[in-house]
Amino acid sequence: MLALLFSTTLGPLAGQFGYFAGFLAGFIHFVLVSQTGSWQGGMNLYNNGFAGGLTAAALVAVIQWYRSNKDEM
Repeated sequence: MLALLFSTTLGPLAGQFGYFAGFLAGFIHFVLVSQTGSWQGGMNLYNNGFAGGLTAAALVAVIQWYRSNKDEM
């Protein structure tokens, strides 16, 4: 439940790239928090921030890459 609450840190992605990107970011964040919990000693604030940063970095890079290649086609 804590991971779903802190997935709101990815809200700016939905504002910048749309609702679908926001939902995708929330889902990826939840999965990453579940998988990286042991790295941070359990589910806590540090793990949620770490997973949020990884999610945002990966998702923004993929979306920007897709948009730049879409214009070239």
